Amino acid sequence: MSESEAQQISKEKVATPLYFASLYFVTVGVLYLWGYWLPFGINILEYLSLTDVLKATAYPIATALVLTSIGAAIGEGLSNRDALRDALPPGGGRNTTIGRFLRKIAPLLAALYAIGTGALWVYGPIEKWTALPVLIALPVYMFAKDAGLLKRLIPHDSPRSIVIYVLATLPPLAYGHGVLAAHKVQTGQSFTYVTSTVSGYAVTNDPQKQLRLIGHVNDTIFLLDPAKTATVVVKLESGQPLVLMQYESAARAKTPTAATSSIQAASTPSSARSN
Repeated sequence: MSESEAQQISKEKVATPLYFASLYFVTVGVLYLWGYWLPFGINILEYLSLTDVLKATAYPIATALVLTSIGAAIGEGLSNRDALRDALPPGGGRNTTIGRFLRKIAPLLAALYAIGTGALWVYGPIEKWTALPVLIALPVYMFAKDAGLLKRLIPHDSPRSIVIYVLATLPPLAYGHGVLAAHKVQTGQSFTYVTSTVSGYAVTNDPQKQLRLIGHVNDTIFLLDPAKTATVVVKLESGQPLVLMQYESAARAKTPTAATSSIQAASTPSSARSN
């Protein structure tokens, strides 16, 4: 094999994982955007390019990735402690009375797990999205690990377990994070509100009655009118600022806080901002 052929094969080996990694993170980003924007009745993907999706979701997804990775690493580290590993070796309990019983009723347990998770998804309160991502990810994680996913790429079991768990958890976690962020804006728990004049809307001293920022794409601003639960779309004129303040409800902080910021129309690449 010539050197050029070897280099070509090496590039192909690198290109394939990069392609799927890019596709995966775009999917995670889209799920976050759907989770956040759809409760307001807005399909934000109509306004964004692929690059915009990555830019708009980089921070929340990176935060979720880091926190999930830390949690998975801690969990894997605890499960691999010498004392625990000696007491519960892999497969060591399969032939015990309890092990045989659990294997016998495994299909029933799986069915109950699926029904319980589905019921929580359909009927649970909005706080369900703090638990659903893990409940959805666990079966995917176990199936993927048993199937040997990434075994050639990551031969060692512990790092592979962490990576698979993170990959399984991020998609539902991103969607749930978006849903919870939208809920905070809709219910007035935490939001950014407009203090500058918007045509047809009066400025009041009560932040809860002010227009709330949903997000923006370039100079197109999406606002929520809490009185009518309606979405207001505003097109800023060039050079015209939109003055904003941050609000935290008393339920989330000892005293409401306010921080001033602004959006100014300019010829910049599209971006979608969420609270």
